[in-house]
Amino acid sequence: MNFKKILFSTVATTAAASLLFVTDASLAQAETAYDTEAAAIEAGEAQYGEGNVSATMGADGKYYWTANPGATVVENEEEVVENNETGFTTAEAAEEAAKVALENDSVNNSFSVSQGANGNYFYALSPVEATEEVVENNETGFTTAEAAEEAAKAALENDPINNSFSVSQGANGNYFYVLSPVEAEETAEEEVVADNEINGYPTKEEAEAAAKKALENDPINKSFTVAQGANGNYFYLLSPLESEETSEKEEGKEESKGEKDSEEEAKKEEAKKEEAKKAAAVKEAKKEEAKKAAEAAPEKEAKAALPATGAVATPAILGLALASVGSVFAFGKKED
Repeated sequence: MNFKKILFSTVATTAAASLLFVTDASLAQAETAYDTEAAAIEAGEAQYGEGNVSATMGADGKYYWTANPGATVVENEEEVVENNETGFTTAEAAEEAAKVALENDSVNNSFSVSQGANGNYFYALSPVEATEEVVENNETGFTTAEAAEEAAKAALENDPINNSFSVSQGANGNYFYVLSPVEAEETAEEEVVADNEINGYPTKEEAEAAAKKALENDPINKSFTVAQGANGNYFYLLSPLESEETSEKEEGKEESKGEKDSEEEAKKEEAKKEEAKKAAAVKEAKKEEAKKAAEAAPEKEAKAALPATGAVATPAILGLALASVGSVFAFGKKED
């Protein structure tokens, strides 16, 4: 028995049977072979869907896909073409579509893109020229102090004269830099001068203190208010009107003055009453003295009738006086 012939016949028969199987499994793909298994599977899944095919190698060394049992052909959905009626899924897609539309548009010159209520993006064409991007510079100022600093540093790189810079905020709220030939102190930070015209004051208390100082030499204004500016700092505003606090103080002074006047009036009234009492007492004392003087008058007259030759009358004089009295008494008695 020739085993070589038997073995060769068996291999040939198996290869033919394999090719026949693949051909029967998919007549539409019978003549299409793929170099890799992955390529064969991808082609099969395009018709039957993902996971519904497998690939086997044929006798020719190529790969053929075979649909799994029960798999059916999947109908390909029509590709959805994005447009400006239904919108674009991304803003970039809308921008690209707008640019293409402008290429054949003799009227419009620019476009804008916005997001619609459905979440998609839409473009709108316009005959107005697109505004160019505004480049910040030191003439119109920079929106942030950091941007001004960066611009100043870039300017110093090509400046053979200046060596440092300072940044301050302008009246329009933007920041400007000023170059200087003086070397900047590396250890010291650039100090922003607080003022009421440009930079403002970092705290409300500092603004109030500055306002009070300004009022000291101001013949017109009498009060002030403090408010926070757009840059976050505080500014004061002087006013010729009296402040509420001052008015309250003045009212307090008036009230105090009124109370003081009332007290003074009360003291005066009390003093008047006291003087009246004293005057009445003096008058009463004078009356008493006059009464006593009137009562003492006869006694004084009797004493005045006595001789005034000495402090004590002599016995002779006294005797003579008594004799005279006795004579009078006797004379009077004889007449009876």
